[in-house]
Amino acid sequence: WHVGSVTVHQHRAEYEQQVQKNLATLRERYKKLRLLVAMPNYGVENVEYLVQVVNEFCSLEKYEVKIAIHSNVPMTFGCEQVTVQFHEKATKGDWINLAWECRKTIYENRDAYDLFLYNENDQLITERNIDAFVRVSEVLPEDKIAGFIRYENHEGQRFYPDFHRKYIWKPNSFRVDEFT
Repeated sequence: WHVGSVTVHQHRAEYEQQVQKNLATLRERYKKLRLLVAMPNYGVENVEYLVQVVNEFCSLEKYEVKIAIHSNVPMTFGCEQVTVQFHEKATKGDWINLAWECRKTIYENRDAYDLFLYNENDQLITERNIDAFVRVSEVLPEDKIAGFIRYENHEGQRFYPDFHRKYIWKPNSFRVDEFT
């Protein structure tokens, strides 16, 4: 085959090499991000919410998800991505230690995942929320980080528990935009 004065045979190896390089780049770019979700659970009070939250994480299609639950109540889920670490000695007085166990899990797996999420057992985070986090993270300046602002609806009012506690927030330190 001749195209003009260029022999296609001569460039086939280069072409195939470039195609393979492009495919490798695309595979890397579009691989599923690995997401580790760590959640504490104390008691049975929020189990119905926990089931809903776990089911949502198990249904994520764009992410390779592992859910690590630290609980003082033995439980099982029908989702293979879930592991439950039973902490028999966690009592009402030291329930906060379950949250510290989540931090430990994240730290121990810091090299095995792309994204990390500490989540409460009654906070529903959807794939759309995680997608927005990823999109924003890609365009933020280096000195900014993406995150979620937690809120609750109560009697028609929106309440921001993290802003209304003992923490001092700088009002200009965050912004809400179209990605949320």
